[in-house]
Amino acid sequence: SPAEKAGIKPGDIIQEVNGKPVESPLELKEAVLKTKIGEKINLTIVRERKTVKVELYTAPKPEKITEAKAEKYVEEKLLGIKVEEITPALRQRYGIEEKEKGVVVTQVIPGGPADRVGITVGDIIKQVNRKIVKNLSDFREAMKKVKPGDTILLRLRHGLWTMFVTVETAK
Repeated sequence: SPAEKAGIKPGDIIQEVNGKPVESPLELKEAVLKTKIGEKINLTIVRERKTVKVELYTAPKPEKITEAKAEKYVEEKLLGIKVEEITPALRQRYGIEEKEKGVVVTQVIPGGPADRVGITVGDIIKQVNRKIVKNLSDFREAMKKVKPGDTILLRLRHGLWTMFVTVETAK
């Protein structure tokens, strides 16, 4: 990814994008989406208590799954995501700590319910409607009670932030 090529590491805290402060993952996503492909972005990050300036160039988005592929499980259709059990390979790919429990988002449908609230690949879902999610079976069990059009509360880990987001499921 462009971030990896620029030397950004898991645990880095992005403070500014092109000189403007960034307060949340959603603000970061919006700032990056405003840049054209191939355009330079100047980041100010904090790594191990030191402020570092980093340049990166935006790249085209990786392929996302299409609606047709996203209907294997109810959560994929309702939320517009694909989730997987956290494996050692996924821990390494997304920089997930060993103690972290939940399910990892591995695909997001563009414009789907999860995408609209800023959920991205690599996020870890830790709770669904306050039910703790330690693994894929916990997640599927919690999603069984969710109906199309429901608004659900997800607790997730997004980079360094753990946050609650509400998502209106697809109808």
